[in-house]
Amino acid sequence: MRAIDSLDHPGDEDLHYSAVITLSEKDVKTLREKMLQSLEENLKLIKPSPSEVPYVYCMDLFRLGQGV
Repeated sequence: MRAIDSLDHPGDEDLHYSAVITLSEKDVKTLREKMLQSLEENLKLIKPSPSEVPYVYCMDLFRLGQGV
C-alpha cells in the first residue's frame, strides 16, 4: 500500500520497477545469481550507513503459475 501511495506522490529519490517477463530456465538462473550479487553489494553499503532516513528496499523474482 505504501508503494502505491509513493506512486501517487513521487519523490525525487523514489524508484519503482515491476515487470512480468518470460525467459529461459538457464537465463532465470543467471538473473537470480546477478540479483543475489547485487543484493550482497548493496548490503555492504547499507549495513554501515547511518540510520537517517527510512526506505523500503524490495527485490522479487518468482514464477507465475505452474508449468507456464
